[in-house]
Amino acid sequence: MSVLDEQRHGLSDGDYVVFSELRGMVQLNGSAPRRITSIGPFSFKIGDTSSFNEHTGGGRCTQVKMPTTINFKSLQDSLKDPQFCTIDLTNWGRELQLHLGFLTVHAFRAAKGRLPLPGNESDEAAFLALAAQINGESASKLETLDTKVLALLASQASSSIAPICSVIGGIVAQEVMKACSGKFTPVHQILYFDSYSRERR
Repeated sequence: MSVLDEQRHGLSDGDYVVFSELRGMVQLNGSAPRRITSIGPFSFKIGDTSSFNEHTGGGRCTQVKMPTTINFKSLQDSLKDPQFCTIDLTNWGRELQLHLGFLTVHAFRAAKGRLPLPGNESDEAAFLALAAQINGESASKLETLDTKVLALLASQASSSIAPICSVIGGIVAQEVMKACSGKFTPVHQILYFDSYSRERR
């Protein structure tokens, strides 16, 4: 199939298209979506059409999005054995320390009914002891704990930083819109907070 001169089709290998208003090769009009193979910016293949009538002219080609199933580990499995996209190479391994820290924050709140208080030394000591306990029971056990990072996390756990909340809220809202529209693939592969298994339709 070829498009009009100077009008690129903009399709990639694996995309799906449907046809309408074709003259001659009418078997394609209204047929099921067909997977294409791009052979250039102005033409693509759709497979064997030797049994169809000869194409005599015209026609419209429309790209369609097909249902895609994306599988992820459950949240419970991800919490036990997380996978990270490392972006801060100057602090290698920091993501595992923070993961442990956030697990400890939730465990601390479950045990005491509140978050650690800023500047409270007893809360900080209890937080670090709890972090060591959780690390000892973890499948991805850390050899050493960065107590400085964990202590900072404990002291700020009850704080809300408006710019960070705005950024995370914006990203979550955008991903929900992308998932609902079906036109784009959400970035759950990267984001820690979205590791649920689901089917995008």
